[in-house]
Amino acid sequence: MKFIATADLHLTEKQPANRKDNYPEVLLDKFDWICAYTQQSGAKALLVAGDFFDRPDVPYWITRRVLESIDKYQITVIAIPGQHDLRYHVKGLENTPLGMLEQCGIIILSGNGINGCPYKIRGLGWDEKFSKPIKEQQDILLTHEMVLPSKEGLFPGHEGFETKRGIMKKYPEFNIIISGDNHNPHVWRNKKGQIQLNCGSICRKNKDQVDYKPSIWEIEIKNKQYRYTEVPIPIQPPADVFDFDRIEKEEHRQELKQYINEFIESLNTNTNTPDFKDNLNAVINEINPRDSVKSIIARVMEVIQ
Repeated sequence: MKFIATADLHLTEKQPANRKDNYPEVLLDKFDWICAYTQQSGAKALLVAGDFFDRPDVPYWITRRVLESIDKYQITVIAIPGQHDLRYHVKGLENTPLGMLEQCGIIILSGNGINGCPYKIRGLGWDEKFSKPIKEQQDILLTHEMVLPSKEGLFPGHEGFETKRGIMKKYPEFNIIISGDNHNPHVWRNKKGQIQLNCGSICRKNKDQVDYKPSIWEIEIKNKQYRYTEVPIPIQPPADVFDFDRIEKEEHRQELKQYINEFIESLNTNTNTPDFKDNLNAVINEINPRDSVKSIIARVMEVIQ
């Protein structure tokens, strides 16, 4: 039996500043492609590990398009809520797009199983815990918990996440743990055969994702054997979707901001009476900004008496 796994769809009507195409339509087209692939692969269901929507108040037409794709391909969707699906990041789906889909009977949230499916699938949405210990061996856990490949966080001081090894020790009863929230994909199988799969996001949004290649994951269970296959989602070349002129201007602004902060810091730490031009030149030599930034500084220097 097959399942298709994904996470962090972040469906929205908002247009990111760095994208020059129609980002909301691209997201919905990708979701439609995922639904089509789910049907064509013969998968039992599409599993979504949280953050289905980018906000709990996306407009109705986004939800309608989701319903149309699910209905067109006649697939079953099992989803858990991420913090972006919840109002104020608080448990409860009343008056949310994901809650509406659940009420329509189109999407089954979490649940202890699927009708006609012999495999045990459980779900933990954002900040959820099991009400009682899991005593029997389970097949699949969907969780929206930050899981990273190692103890190194995403940024300095990052805390409150699990490692791939830690999540397996936390839920040893599950043969496959599918996680969302971390937008960078990874997959790992331990010596016991337990699989930890972090799906990653389905679309490139920020400039640090220019080279990112989103995928969905095909899970196959046969004779108590668990296999996974990465399936790339079709994407356009970066030059067709990213506004590189704007990205470069933003990088210039950030570099200039950093330079100014470095300069102010040098003034604060200098115990001697500062000479503005000498300090400025010293910081330029130390930081060595790009030529465009140097040109701006040179013009400023010309008007300083």
